[in-house]
Amino acid sequence: MSAPPDPRLCIIGDIHGCAAELLALTVAASEPGSATKLISVGDIVGKGPRPAESVALLQLAGATAVRGNHEVKLLAKAGPSGGGLAIPPPDVSAASVRSLLEPAKAKRLKAGKLARKLPESQAEGAGQPWVLTASAVELHMGDNLDLLDGKSTVYLDKRDKVGKLYGATEHRVERPEDLLPVFAAANSRTTCATGAHDASSRSHCFVVLTLWRLLPEGGVRMSRFQFADLAGSERQSDSTGGEGSAADQMRKVFEGLVTNFTLLMLTQVVEVATRNQKETGRTGHVPVRRCDLTMLLSNAVYGRALMACVVTVSQAPRNGTKGWLATQWGEKLSALRLGSRVRPAESVASILARARSGVRECEAALRKLNPGKFARIRQALLRRHRHELEVVELLMAADGSASRGAGKRAGAEMAGGAAADGSS
Repeated sequence: MSAPPDPRLCIIGDIHGCAAELLALTVAASEPGSATKLISVGDIVGKGPRPAESVALLQLAGATAVRGNHEVKLLAKAGPSGGGLAIPPPDVSAASVRSLLEPAKAKRLKAGKLARKLPESQAEGAGQPWVLTASAVELHMGDNLDLLDGKSTVYLDKRDKVGKLYGATEHRVERPEDLLPVFAAANSRTTCATGAHDASSRSHCFVVLTLWRLLPEGGVRMSRFQFADLAGSERQSDSTGGEGSAADQMRKVFEGLVTNFTLLMLTQVVEVATRNQKETGRTGHVPVRRCDLTMLLSNAVYGRALMACVVTVSQAPRNGTKGWLATQWGEKLSALRLGSRVRPAESVASILARARSGVRECEAALRKLNPGKFARIRQALLRRHRHELEVVELLMAADGSASRGAGKRAGAEMAGGAAADGSS
C-alpha cells in the first residue's frame, strides 16, 4: 500500500475578518482527490466584519496559523486570563452560513457569466467598423507634453469633473506593430540619475488607447483605455545624484518636490472618496481639481471606470521603508469602490454637428487672437474637432455595403457641411 501524497500547501495572509472571501478562496484552492493544508501567516482578525467566523473556518480546516500584529493586540487587550475581552462565538446558524456562501457564489456566477458572455461580445463586434488610436503624454513640472510630437504642449479640459486631454497626437493603430512608435515615445519620457537609481522617472506618463466603433443601429461608441505609469515618490536626500552642475541638482530637487506633491494630492483625493463611500454609500464631492494627475484619474475616483493598480517594490533591505509605504499607498487605492459605466452611443449626425461647430468656433477665434497661450489652446481644440471628423469619415468608409444607406446620408451631410464651412 503506497503512502498518501503530501498535502498541497496554501498560504493565506491578511484575512482581516473577511470570512466570505476566505471561504471562496479555500474552495478555489482545493482540488478533488488531494488534501490541502492551509497556513495563515497572520492578521486573521481586525478590520473585517466576521473575525470569529474566520477563525472558526480555519479551525474546521485544520489550518496552522502564525500570530500577527492584530492577534497580538487582541491577546494583549484580553489579558492573561482572557477576561478583559468578550469575544462573541461564531454564528453557525443556517442564515449565517447562507450569507457566507452567497458572496462566494455570486463571485463565481459573475465570473462564469462574464466568461460565457465574452465570446458573444467578440462575435457581435466582429463585423463592426472600428478605429483605434493611441496617444502618449507625460505630466512634467506642471506641463502636459505630447511624446509623439516632440513634447509639444497638450491641454487639459477642466470644464467637467472628469479631465480630458486634447491636442495630443492620435496615432492610428491597425496592426500590433503600429504600437511600436507609441512604445518608443513612452520610453522618451523625462528621466535622470538620482540617489535612488540611474534612470529615475521625473514625470507621470499616460498612454491612452481610444476605440471608436460604429454600432449596427448607426450610433458611434467611444471607449478609452488609459495606462498610467506614475513617477515614484523619493526622499529629498535621494532626489539628487549623478553628474551635473549645481543648477541641475536643484532642478532635480524641484522635480522630486513636484512629483511628491502630485502623489500626495492623489492620496488625499482617494482618501476623501473612500471615506465618502464608507459613510454615505456614495462618492459625493471629491476635490479632483487639485492637480492634473487627479483630474486624469478622476474617472476611477468617481467609480465610473474599472482600474487595476500595480505597485512595484524593491527587495533590497535598504528600501524596506519605501516598499512598505508603496504597499500602503496601493492598499488605499484598492479601497476605492470601482464600477464600469458603459458610455452611451452618440449618433453620427450629433458628432458631425458638434465637431463642425467646434471647427467654426476655433477658426473664428484664431483669426482674432494674437499668438500666445490662448491661441495654442484654440489650435489644440481645433485639432481635436478635426480628428473627430476624420474618425467619422473612416468609420463610414469602413462600413461598406452593410450600412450603405447610412453612409450615403452621412456623406451627403459631410459634403454639405464642408461646402458651407469652407476649410472645415
